[in-house]
Amino acid sequence: MFSNLSNYIESLLDPNGRFRTLENIYALTDEFREPRMSMTTRSVNFAVRYDGNDYTLKCLDPAADTTNLREISDFTRLIDTPYLTEYRFCPSEMLVFNNDGSYQYVDVVLQRQPCGERLDTFLAHHVSNGNIAPITEVLRHLDTLTGWLLENEFAHQRIKISNIIITPGNTPVLINYESARRIRSTSDGVILGCIAIVLFIAACEPELYLCLRNRSMSLGQFQRLLPMLARLLEDELAPLRTLAIALKEATYAPDYSLCRKIGALADCEIRPYESLSHITDLMTHRTDLPQTQPQTNKRRKEESKYDRVGRMDDMLRPVCSGGWWSYVDQERNVVIEDDFTFAYSFREGRAVVEKVSGFGLIDLAGRYIIEPECDDIEWNDDLNVAIVSVNGKSGLYSRDGEALTGLIYDQILSPSDGLFTARKGDRYGFIRRDGSIALDFVYDDAFGFKAGYARVRQAERDFLIDLYGNCVLELHDDKNEADNSLEVARHFPQKIEV
Repeated sequence: MFSNLSNYIESLLDPNGRFRTLENIYALTDEFREPRMSMTTRSVNFAVRYDGNDYTLKCLDPAADTTNLREISDFTRLIDTPYLTEYRFCPSEMLVFNNDGSYQYVDVVLQRQPCGERLDTFLAHHVSNGNIAPITEVLRHLDTLTGWLLENEFAHQRIKISNIIITPGNTPVLINYESARRIRSTSDGVILGCIAIVLFIAACEPELYLCLRNRSMSLGQFQRLLPMLARLLEDELAPLRTLAIALKEATYAPDYSLCRKIGALADCEIRPYESLSHITDLMTHRTDLPQTQPQTNKRRKEESKYDRVGRMDDMLRPVCSGGWWSYVDQERNVVIEDDFTFAYSFREGRAVVEKVSGFGLIDLAGRYIIEPECDDIEWNDDLNVAIVSVNGKSGLYSRDGEALTGLIYDQILSPSDGLFTARKGDRYGFIRRDGSIALDFVYDDAFGFKAGYARVRQAERDFLIDLYGNCVLELHDDKNEADNSLEVARHFPQKIEV
């Protein structure tokens, strides 16, 4: 990718004559007069000042396909919304000399840096000071932001805590659009729904929020707690329970009902709730789903030496001590030890682990089946396959680490009825556990199969299809959700959700 990073730094520290159009640009440096920078597999990024404002200058991989970046750049210039920031694509903009004396002009992106702080920093500050009002304002903005994403052809596709800046007006601004596309939002609404729950918890039950935060829990990991939340929440928090259930069952298709559920949560009264306090007590002593039977005094004493303790599966238990995770056997002997920042329980001889470098998959001997360099891994022990995500691309891998599809899909969802809903570009289809295509990628939208049927959209019409792709019922836009559900119930005695 970047043959010599020092050559890029040289151009930034001495910018005169190095830029075609960006005059008066210069790098922001730290106390050692080194440029403030970061690096990804796609770009090397510098904090810069341009025209009196703070920007991030993203120097792109010379081999990268920039077609989508051009579209997003044009979109952010024309659209008027408080939720996006300026994102200017500049082709062949920056002159960089190579070690052999040759030179090249590289493409760059100039991203306006919104005034404010990252969402995690914002929450930590206001929770510690007991400031609830700013958190609730951001929660209400999430409702509006989700609606805006559903109404506009803009999908960020990489929404996470580090990609959200909260401005002094408590408005969330999305940044870093390298994975964005000019299509209707899909996974964005689901992730924003998870963030909405986190914000509500932070406002109503700060101790539970701090418990989650101390675990360095990513949004993907938080999603795995949704079944527990849905089960333990009481009637007093029906909007939160309804949203948790919707997110647990979400198919990552554009969903206006999800937007309404986020809005209902934003309208909830901010106060202490007994059910949230109960979950705090459970989470304090557990790393995953709570036990249905209380621990014995002997068990508590044995586990008191650890900060956190996971569930025993395959005769091994993940434990955390001093912020690092390992696996112990029934005699509490350390069996697998590495610099894990998080470790999940084993299922069918495989466990997902997280290191600073990323997620990986290990076997019972601690050997890496999939190296810890992934953005996310979802291990499905029923089908013995893993959904692996790296740099915005996803693929299926076997329990032995064999690539069943390779990283060729833009999204793969959890399986239902033995099939994975997948997206390739702007088309949806279904793939089998061996990676073969079950139904071609011809749908504009697709929901997971349930009871042998799935809802799909094609040519602006909604259908129910069977496992062979045959249309069995057309759903009509002029009917509301209840009427469509009644029509499905008349045709099919088994429960099918639409």
